[in-house]
Amino acid sequence: MHSDGYHYWTLGSLYHQFGYVVEALDNYQAAMRAFQQAGDFISMGKMLSCLGELHAQLGEDGLSQTLCQTAVRVLQRENDPVDAITSLRTLSRLHYRQNQPSLALDPLKKALHICEETGDELNQAITLCDMAELYLNQNQHLLAVSVSKQALDICHCLNHLDQVEAAVRCSATVLCHLAQVCQHTSHHDLAIEHYLEALSRFEQLADSISMARVSTQLAQLHEQLGHVAVALHYYQQALLPSE
Repeated sequence: MHSDGYHYWTLGSLYHQFGYVVEALDNYQAAMRAFQQAGDFISMGKMLSCLGELHAQLGEDGLSQTLCQTAVRVLQRENDPVDAITSLRTLSRLHYRQNQPSLALDPLKKALHICEETGDELNQAITLCDMAELYLNQNQHLLAVSVSKQALDICHCLNHLDQVEAAVRCSATVLCHLAQVCQHTSHHDLAIEHYLEALSRFEQLADSISMARVSTQLAQLHEQLGHVAVALHYYQQALLPSE
C-alpha cells in the first residue's frame, strides 16, 4: 500500500506537469489515501503541499490556503521543515493575489529561516527570488535589488550536479527582476544587459517559453527607447516556434 502511494504521487506529478488537472488531482488524492493507511505522516504532508499548489493554480485560494497551512503544521510536527518550504511559498503567492502584500512576506521569511537553519542554499536562493519579485511589485526597488544580489551570489556558488539546472533557472529569473528594477529607474543599458544574460541562461535550459517572455520584454524596452529595428528583431524572436 505504501508503494502504491508513491506510484500515484509520481503519476499525479506527471499529469500536473503536463496540465492534466483532473487526472493529477485524482492521483494525488489516491496517494494521500495510501499514505494515510500506511501512517506515513511526512508523505501526507508532502501530498498536502502538492494539493495546495494544484488548487492555487486552479484559483481555489481558500482551499489551497487550508491545505498549505495544514502541510506546514504536519511537516514541522514531523521534524521535516525543509519540505514545508513549498507550502510557505504557495501561501505567500496566495496572500499577494488577495492584495495582502504584508502577509505575503511573512511565509517567505519563515521559509528563509528554515533554509538558513538547515543550510539549504538552493531553496534559500529560490525564496530570495520570490522575495525580490514581491518587493519589485510593491516598488520597493532597493530591497528588490538587495535580495536579488543575495540570490545571485548563492546561485553562483551552487555546483552540485543535481542543483545546477535549478540554480541556472533561479539566477535567470533573478536577472529578470533586476532588469525590471533598472527599467523602472531608467537605467536602460543595465536593464538590457540583465535581460540578455537572463535570455542566455534560459537558452542553456532550452526553455523556449521563458526565452519568448524575455525576448518580448527586450522588444518592449527597445521599442520604448525608439530602437525600432532592434525591437522588431526581438518580437520576431519571441514568435519563433519552439523546437
